[in-house]
Amino acid sequence: MYDPSYKKYSLGKYLIYQKINYCKQLNLRYFYPGYFVPGYSFFDYKLAIGKPALQFLPINSQHWLPIELFTPAFIPVRMMQEKLSLVQNILTNDGLDSRLVRYEYFDANLIPELREAALFDFPVMLFFPQQSVDGINPVVVFDVRDEQFHVLNCQPVWKPDHITHDVASYSTYLIKPALEIYASDQGGEHRHYCCFATDAITTTLFLNAVASVSLIKILNLRSDLRINRLGEFNKQILHRRRNFLTLPGNFELKR
Repeated sequence: MYDPSYKKYSLGKYLIYQKINYCKQLNLRYFYPGYFVPGYSFFDYKLAIGKPALQFLPINSQHWLPIELFTPAFIPVRMMQEKLSLVQNILTNDGLDSRLVRYEYFDANLIPELREAALFDFPVMLFFPQQSVDGINPVVVFDVRDEQFHVLNCQPVWKPDHITHDVASYSTYLIKPALEIYASDQGGEHRHYCCFATDAITTTLFLNAVASVSLIKILNLRSDLRINRLGEFNKQILHRRRNFLTLPGNFELKR
C-alpha cells in the first residue's frame, strides 16, 4: 500500500535495503526487486540502489544485461509501434486502410477471474475496421518475444460501459483472439523484411478472412465470461485503465 504522506521517509528504499540484508544473511547470490517502468517515476527509486550490479531483462532476448545498457529502444511497446508503423505505411501505399491504436484492455488477463479467458493482450495493434465479418476483426500485431508479425482474427466478448473516444485507442470491446491466420518469419530491422511480411499480410487479409470466419463458426469458439459478473469486471478494468494502462512498458530487475 502506498501513501503519499509518507513519501519523505523513502519506505520503498528502506524495505529494499532490509530485503538485501536478509538475502546476504542467507548467502544468496541475487536479489530481485521487481519491475521498473521507463517514464514512470514511482519505480525509479529501484534504479538508485546497487546500480553497479543492477541488471534488467529484455523481453525479446530473455538474457540479463547491465542496466547501463538500457535505452528506450528496449521498451517493448516502442518496438511494437515502430514495426507496426512501418507496415502501416506500406499498407497505406497499397491502398489498404488501417489504424494503429492502443488497446485499452491489454492487461485484462491479470484480473484473477479472467486469467483463463485467453483474452487479447497486446498493447498496440493495427486495426482494420473495414475488414470486419460478422463482428470478427482481423488485427496485426508484432510480438517482441518471437520478433514476428501475426495476423489474428479477434472476436468481441464484452462491451464495456465506458469507452474512450480517441482515434488513437481502441476500447469499444474486450476482444479475444479466435484464430491466428498468419505469422511471419523472424526478421531483422530492415525495411525489405517488413515489405515481405506486408505482402503476406495483405494477401492474408483479402483471401483468408472469410475462410477463417467460417472455421471460427465451426469451432464454435465462445467467451468464458459470465454475464452476471460483467459489472464487477467493468469496475476492475476501469480501475486498471486509470492506474496502469498508459504506462509505456515494464522490465524485470535483479541485483
